[in-house]
Amino acid sequence: MNNTLKEDLIKLKHSENEFLHLVESSSRDDLAKCSKFLAMYLALYRQKFGEIPDTDYGKLINAFELDSELVEILDDGMHEAAEMLKLILLQKCGPENARPSNMLLN
Repeated sequence: MNNTLKEDLIKLKHSENEFLHLVESSSRDDLAKCSKFLAMYLALYRQKFGEIPDTDYGKLINAFELDSELVEILDDGMHEAAEMLKLILLQKCGPENARPSNMLLN
């Protein structure tokens, strides 16, 4: 495994851990809102740029080995999900509690 891929995997693991921490702090309703917003985000992407080819989905679903490109896609996805969930949690706790000391923020 080359150093770049190893560094990318470490970054991906950090993003995954951050997202899982946020999931643990979330209610079922929070997670449902996050799913809806991510679905709308994807719909907006499709409207602006067109459909994502089935081959691209197939590459993600059927990958047996991670390469740098796939790790980057997974990391970007984890980051987007974490940011969306942060927005929902910040909205829920209100501006008076939205300090970095009260919630994990980048």
